[in-house]
Amino acid sequence: MKSNCAISLEMLPDNFQYVAEMVGSDNAITLVEKFGGTTLYIPKHDTYTRSSRNKLIVDDYKAGLPYSQIAIKHNLTTAGIRAVIASCL
Repeated sequence: MKSNCAISLEMLPDNFQYVAEMVGSDNAITLVEKFGGTTLYIPKHDTYTRSSRNKLIVDDYKAGLPYSQIAIKHNLTTAGIRAVIASCL
């Protein structure tokens, strides 16, 4: 719901002004209007890319690559590779 009171970027805390610089002032104000006063979780980049990596690991496994080669390819341990495969199959 839009407020009758206009929000300017100067009214925002310094750390949120940095967010506004990254996403643009209109988007930052929309964030304030929609989520102001709440806690908003923003996942780390590796969380976003992990599912893609895991799919590639399973694809390598299904293609018959040995655990050791998959581990080297994805910079993980063989135990880590086994855990990914077990959780995805």
